[in-house]
Amino acid sequence: SIKMYAKAKSLNPAIYGNLLVDSVSEELAQGENSKNHIETKRFKIARYPETSDFLGDLKNLIKNHIAADNIDTIKFINKETKFFTMGSCFAGNLSDALKRTGYQCSHLGIHEHINSTFANKLLIDFLKNHQDKSHLNTDLERRVEELMPNGMNADSLINSMMDRDVFILTLGVAPVLFDRNTDEFVLPKPTSFTAKSLKHKFKIRTTSVRENVDNMISVIDFIRNLRPASKIIITVSPVPLVASFEYKSCVVADCLSKCTLRLAAHEI
Repeated sequence: SIKMYAKAKSLNPAIYGNLLVDSVSEELAQGENSKNHIETKRFKIARYPETSDFLGDLKNLIKNHIAADNIDTIKFINKETKFFTMGSCFAGNLSDALKRTGYQCSHLGIHEHINSTFANKLLIDFLKNHQDKSHLNTDLERRVEELMPNGMNADSLINSMMDRDVFILTLGVAPVLFDRNTDEFVLPKPTSFTAKSLKHKFKIRTTSVRENVDNMISVIDFIRNLRPASKIIITVSPVPLVASFEYKSCVVADCLSKCTLRLAAHEI
């Protein structure tokens, strides 16, 4: 490279007579023992797995192709680690799996339609207002209180969260119900849960990546304030949409939903 540069410079000094390049060339020419020696790092090209990889050993597929960026990170989970899961039904599945493996885990088993980031943020706003001794000032906040599992209230939920080491936040769905007139997020009562009434009473829209990012940052900030040293893991639920009023194909609707949430997790 140095010889080629010297030749190019001799042929056209106006273009190749760059002093910065000259200084780099001199340092390289001094050899590896020079304290100013510039090292070039080796890099590996990440290539998409072959079909045979997907049909082979799942553990190797995850290690080599899916969780490859996390292989060298510092491990922070041990048998004493206390988990807290929330977000969607998949968070409950994770909690059950962790308990079966011997870990301590609390799951926020609130009603399943608290499965969007809008609903998760609403829950956190409800807890914030409780901490600030504020009255429930919206119908939405009162709805959250109604959906709390038996035996659980704001105080018990906050205390449970303060005692956890790792929080697993599961992003459930991107399509969300909004008021047709005000365009505000709504959390309808179970009496409204028929396909016909949902379609006529509310507007259903697949929310944007930015909306979901902003909602989850509010949730994360609340957790950080409660438990500053906690670790937070963001997952996307693999459970598909059951139905769509937005698209003719529920498969397309589900694909857009999962892609939106995966991008939101990446942005966060």
